[in-house]
Parts: sequence; C-alpha cells; structure tokens
Amino acid sequence: MKMPIIDRLHEDHKNYIKLLALMDTLLAELKKGSDKGYRELYLIMNYMTRNPDIFHHPYEDIIFEELETIEGVDIDEIEHLKAEHNKIYQESNALLDELDAVVNGHIVEKDKIHELAQQYADSLREHMNTEEGKIFPMINDKLTEASWNKISGSLEHVNDPIFDGPTSDEYKLIYNQAVNDK
Repeated sequence: MKMPIIDRLHEDHKNYIKLLALMDTLLAELKKGSDKGYRELYLIMNYMTRNPDIFHHPYEDIIFEELETIEGVDIDEIEHLKAEHNKIYQESNALLDELDAVVNGHIVEKDKIHELAQQYADSLREHMNTEEGKIFPMINDKLTEASWNKISGSLEHVNDPIFDGPTSDEYKLIYNQAVNDK
C-alpha cells in the first residue's frame, strides 16, 4: 500500500539530487582554480545536515522499524540502511565543518574538501539508489494500512526550508542555482 509519506521521501530524494548536482558543478569550478563557490557549498551542507539528517532519515528509520516487524523482510539490509544514515550524518558534518572554516576565513586544504565532498556525495547517491530501487517498493508492497496508521502517529510534518516554498532567505542563493538555473 503506497502512502503519501513515500511520495514525500521520493520527492526529497529528487531535491537532494539537484543539490548534489549543484555541488558537483561548484566543486568542478573550484578544481579549476576558482575560489568562488565555498559559500554555496556551505549553504548546501548546512541544509543537508539540518533537513535530511534531522528529519528525512529519522522518518525513514521509523518506517524501517515497522518494516522489520514483517515476516520475510531482510532485516540485515534494513539495519544496514539505518547504519548508513549515521555514516552519512558523520560525513555531512565533517564536510560542513571544513566549509565552515573556509567561509570564516581559515585556511583549509582544497583537496580535503574535495575528498570529503566526493565521499559524501557517493555515499548519499548510493544510499538513495538502494532505497528507491529496492526498499521503497518493498515498503509499498509490505506495509498495511494499520502499519501506516501506526507510523503516521510518529511523524511530524516539517516544511522543507528550500523546496516547500517560500524558500527561506538563507537558502535562496542555492535554490536559484539548483532549481531555476537548471
């Protein structure tokens, strides 16, 4: 049974892909020698450590916990995805710390930022691909209306500060580049 929360999670993934694409573009420019783009990278990672890490992944974890109660579900795979949420959280915060240092005038190795950014982007893309290709279809197939009622009682709707409009002032710069310029 498909529920709106899965549509929301899928829409979140599409939005994260837009931000990762912008991140790739900014990193490519930095690699060519530009010093512009650190502020945008910082804003992307500020968002990614706030929204996906604090709302999106915990929502998924609640759904995953319900999914684990159903017979025939690969619990090891679900536990692996939950562990990846923690890994992605650690990677995003490490990158944010480096970008915070740069935008505050500290000297940071560009190669370290590129390495952390690539590691984070690769982890997140792989993780979303697994969820979209394997886990979300399983959720739609296995969870019942009773399961969704239980899950819904545990979730609080939070507006996305970039994509649920109106975009908050702090994120308008990256919204315009990620959405309007594409």
